[in-house]
Amino acid sequence: MSRVPNFLSQSSEDAAVLTRAFCKIIRLIGTGAFGRVYLVDSGDQLSHAAKVMQKANFNKREWEAASRISRNMEKCPFVIRYDGIFEGEKSVIILMEFSNMPSLGNLIDASGKLPDERTVMIIQKDVKQFIKLSQCIGI
Repeated sequence: MSRVPNFLSQSSEDAAVLTRAFCKIIRLIGTGAFGRVYLVDSGDQLSHAAKVMQKANFNKREWEAASRISRNMEKCPFVIRYDGIFEGEKSVIILMEFSNMPSLGNLIDASGKLPDERTVMIIQKDVKQFIKLSQCIGI
């Protein structure tokens, strides 16, 4: 008896839970240790990313902190906007703003060095803004 590869069964489960959350999958953006991220159409004419993860990997306190940060930032280009959450029977979907930017890991080359001084300056600015924001809202 042949088994269905894990990624195929996960994508079928993801499609079902995303459909229940009224999201249509456009394409898979990426996968990670705790879930998969899809570009989705949620019916509001905005680009969204939907992160699908197992409930066991979901940290509610992390979500609450991210929501507080997102609410207190108006159109900050360095903070992703979180648009909602949907809890299924076994999965959690976090709906967020889609940002067509590479991850920090992709900015760092295989040697572990950042590509240029400008990138380092951008990261430093982002970290400083995050620390300032965290202090302002009491995180």
